[in-house]
Amino acid sequence: MKGRQKRSRTRTAASLLVAAGLSAALLAGCGSGSAPAPGAETGGAGEGEPFRMTMMSPFYNAQPPAANESNPAFQALQELTNTKLQVTYVPSATYEDKLNVTLASGNLPQAIVVLNAKSSTILNAARAGAFWEIGPYIADYPNLKSYWNDTIAFHTSIDGKTYGIFRARPFVRTGFIYRKDWLDKLGLQPPRTVQDIYDIAKAFTLGDPDGNGKHDTFGLTTTSDNIDAMVRMFGIAQGGVNGWGVRDGKPVAMHMTPEYGEAVSLLRNMYAEKLINPDYVTLKGLKLYDSFNLGKAGMYVGVLDDAYNRHPDLYKLFPEAKLDFVLTLEGKGGTKTMAFPGHAGMIMFPKSSVKTEQELRKALAYFDKALDSKVLMLAAWGVEGVHYKLENSIPVYINEQLFKDQAAELAHLRVQPAVVEWPSDHEMVKKYKRLWKENEKNGVASVIESFIPPQELINKEASMGNVITDARDKYILGQIDEAAFRAAGEQWKKRVGDDLSKEIASFLERAKQK
Repeated sequence: MKGRQKRSRTRTAASLLVAAGLSAALLAGCGSGSAPAPGAETGGAGEGEPFRMTMMSPFYNAQPPAANESNPAFQALQELTNTKLQVTYVPSATYEDKLNVTLASGNLPQAIVVLNAKSSTILNAARAGAFWEIGPYIADYPNLKSYWNDTIAFHTSIDGKTYGIFRARPFVRTGFIYRKDWLDKLGLQPPRTVQDIYDIAKAFTLGDPDGNGKHDTFGLTTTSDNIDAMVRMFGIAQGGVNGWGVRDGKPVAMHMTPEYGEAVSLLRNMYAEKLINPDYVTLKGLKLYDSFNLGKAGMYVGVLDDAYNRHPDLYKLFPEAKLDFVLTLEGKGGTKTMAFPGHAGMIMFPKSSVKTEQELRKALAYFDKALDSKVLMLAAWGVEGVHYKLENSIPVYINEQLFKDQAAELAHLRVQPAVVEWPSDHEMVKKYKRLWKENEKNGVASVIESFIPPQELINKEASMGNVITDARDKYILGQIDEAAFRAAGEQWKKRVGDDLSKEIASFLERAKQK
């Protein structure tokens, strides 16, 4: 475990050195109009007849990209990997439900994006032998071998076994995204503390930042599946834990800490003051961006790349709009932010549809080939002459919206390094990539990323439903008082929390000895 922790701390620096060299190699290849240097590409999926593979993936835009001949980016992906892909796209907001239904049906695609590798459905299926264990095969694929990170693989492992290719992500990525033009108009400074977030939200609500003479804006927008990130950001800044932490040598759940209570109480006050959209509990998924893009909200919690990727509709309505973001907040805990396990789920291969080792190797060869430089170029820029052109050997979008519609969502059909930098990156993109690098040390991670509780405790917690989140939301909405909010935590603690804490303590003790 100590070795894994050490690799986790050094991972970003190492991956960025690789990414920097990769970017230079890609652009050098683009400048000459030639293919990458010999040895940059791998065989496998690039040889012989195209491998036909079915896949299931979420999409996050309003519509999925066309997965047929009408989409030149999709066609290029197939040609570069020598595959014929049949993709089932599912809206991100309903993806988990659809995945569960698909697993229950037994009619499975050959490659499945799994967002939560530790869900009971996936755990039970893996333990029942439903998925291929791919760990022993990775060394046979040069690109996958280079991409591999033991810490992230450990975080996604099930009972110590690797059942999928992790989808690498930065370890710190989430912060507050806000309207900088509103901030400037109201004469405010960028936020640094939790108090600053509150003050800015209040000013965005009451200070008429859009200049229409009406109080028709609100400071923070959120949704039922986004507010947890806001609670974590506030709590972590004040010294709280992320998911599970250790206090006085004992494991403690985030929602049982004073910092969690303070964060939820702050949101309760903000809701009462109408600084938060009143309908947040009825919204989910992409609805997070609606009021922001309509110029009705000034700030939200999201991954920083959302600031660049999610707001073309805002700029159409308000060309003068300017966005900025903050990754960390200062508080009693120092300068902190929420850390992630370094992945966004993984790609898994059901044995019912990948029937032989030969088929598995062909599927792995596709993902290995999809890490080649030409595919990374396609993922970042699309097809030359359609989505981008070269100016002084630097790619420049011809039609960025067309790229987003046709090529951006293809990222979920493959994996890539967590951070790939380009000399032509927009200044906003350069900024958030820099913040990701600089603030990995400020990330607060959960201590149980690789912990899998006993099935008995999983069942006990499942039988309680959403007791904690329901109480949190009712408390924020003013439907229950503080005593009832705290009672929900005590109910959870008595029925499952104490036993769960003992299991985690045992897990952490064993981990120290490895």
